[in-house]
Amino acid sequence: MKGAKQRAPRNRSFTQFNGITKAVVTIAAKRIERVTFFENPLPDAEGTESMLAAAWKAAEVECAVDEERTSKIDSYLRSIQSRTRSHLVYEAKRHIARLYGFDQNCSPEYIRKHVSWLLDKDRFTCQREKRVGWGQRFRAREAVDFIHMNYFDGLKKFGNRDPEFMSRISGPFMCLIFDTLQYALQTYETGIFKDGEFFNYEKAGVDFNRMLDQWNVLTTTMEQTLLKIIRLEIVKLCELHGKVVRWQRAEAYGVGPRELAQYAEELAADLKEAEKGTLIPPGYFNEGSLTEPDESAIPDNISTELPTMLDDGDDEDDEPEGELGDNNEDNHEVPA
Repeated sequence: MKGAKQRAPRNRSFTQFNGITKAVVTIAAKRIERVTFFENPLPDAEGTESMLAAAWKAAEVECAVDEERTSKIDSYLRSIQSRTRSHLVYEAKRHIARLYGFDQNCSPEYIRKHVSWLLDKDRFTCQREKRVGWGQRFRAREAVDFIHMNYFDGLKKFGNRDPEFMSRISGPFMCLIFDTLQYALQTYETGIFKDGEFFNYEKAGVDFNRMLDQWNVLTTTMEQTLLKIIRLEIVKLCELHGKVVRWQRAEAYGVGPRELAQYAEELAADLKEAEKGTLIPPGYFNEGSLTEPDESAIPDNISTELPTMLDDGDDEDDEPEGELGDNNEDNHEVPA
């Protein structure tokens, strides 16, 4: 249209940034990707803005700079958030027929009825053997298979590149997985594949929040047990394909008061045994005197002074003065 102001196309390429800006954008983008996966997959407009601000601030702190967050940077970071979900949805639609056994032997009518049955009351989230009675929610084998094929089935997959991926698997992440599977199942509601609407907060947020509310009903113990089962099932799949997956244990090992009391008694006995036959004077490690010995218990012929480097009578510094002999640590160059 003549006279109309043409809108410049948005540049979402990473190559538009350079220098320190590129470094800050890289760190912020990785944080956006991690938060989108494991903390807040489908935020509303206000939540998205908070996510961008927090990611950018954290990146500034890590790079020790104060860099302006421009509209170009916002556009790029928003594209990272969108692409993170879009790739997941794309893979779900690509593998959904394989996950649920829809092949050339299944008629469109069978697929239509089966999909309708799975979507009813979220049966697709349940363990296969418990779907008739809607039991064992969030235990669906298809979800574990999908996580494995999308994040671990290949050396360059995200789960194999990030050593903390397994420990980061969370309730929001699992709800995102199930929301994505539901979206992919809906493409077969007619019995024949038909692409659905765009997967975003307006279209998928309601289902995601419903699943998250259902997840939050679980007690802390149930949630942690469920996540451990899911992780172990992923590990078994990886081992089945000849790969080893390890993750760092996030929570401390629990020790009861009875075990602690027994351990304290054993340590006290071991200390008495360790003190036998040594030159350490009695009472050296007594409570209230952790660094000074009990001089009343020390024989007169034993010195209580610690030896030093100057005991040989040489009080002068052996090192030459100047650059090579300067012991000032602030002047030492740190190798890059």
